[in-house]
Amino acid sequence: MSHRRKKNMKEENVDQKEPIVVALCVIHQNTVSFRWAERLRRLELPFRYLICNTSSLLYDTAREFLVRMVLKETNLPEWVFFLDSDILPPFNAIPRLIEIAKARNIPVLSGLYWFKRLGASNGTLEEDYTPRPSASIKISEDLDKGSIIYNFIVDDIKPYLNKNMVLKVDAVGTGCLLIKTDIFKKLDASNPNKPFFQYGVGRRDENTGKPLLQVTEDFYFCYRLVTELGIHPYLSTEIKCEHLFEPVGGSRRGEDGKLVL
Repeated sequence: MSHRRKKNMKEENVDQKEPIVVALCVIHQNTVSFRWAERLRRLELPFRYLICNTSSLLYDTAREFLVRMVLKETNLPEWVFFLDSDILPPFNAIPRLIEIAKARNIPVLSGLYWFKRLGASNGTLEEDYTPRPSASIKISEDLDKGSIIYNFIVDDIKPYLNKNMVLKVDAVGTGCLLIKTDIFKKLDASNPNKPFFQYGVGRRDENTGKPLLQVTEDFYFCYRLVTELGIHPYLSTEIKCEHLFEPVGGSRRGEDGKLVL
């Protein structure tokens, strides 16, 4: 293992002469659950892989940093796989997503997980909250205001939950996401001055004062993907993940409200 910068590390399990299949990019905030750490340890990985991780950075900055790190590799991985520290994927998620993506010629493919909204006071799930799948369809946009409206496919996905389906959508989360590395090169060629990931909610452009796209960093990436490259992300209902917890009040808590150590 070689240190690229403090708390940002790279680990390789590959002959330098052999092509790397996937770069596993892990985002965390210095605290993870034991279950997640154990699942990461037991994930099935191709024989040739690269692991990059970063901590204590904002999510858009962290994702951007890791992708830029990967793109500097002489032995460039074919795929980038994002895994967040609150997503518990199946053991075979990476090889299976790669298999599906190659068979269907899909450059961006997500596993399925459900967003949870936790109460701000005690970390418990809000009553009568309808879980939202990690995929959405765009409804409208007003770029002058930075407004882009997406609807989660809550009802549309129900007929496919018990089937191994691949669904074309407009945006997916990055918690369990496979991306063809060439996509980032194409985005850079399209507009080298734009980041791959940008959290724009409540923010304005420092130069123009106009609102940034009022979306999270994952939907920003998908918006660029669709509008600039004409490529849609896809969702695999076969790769079902468990969403363990979300940050609450600056800390990470389980569904019972206790801190996850």
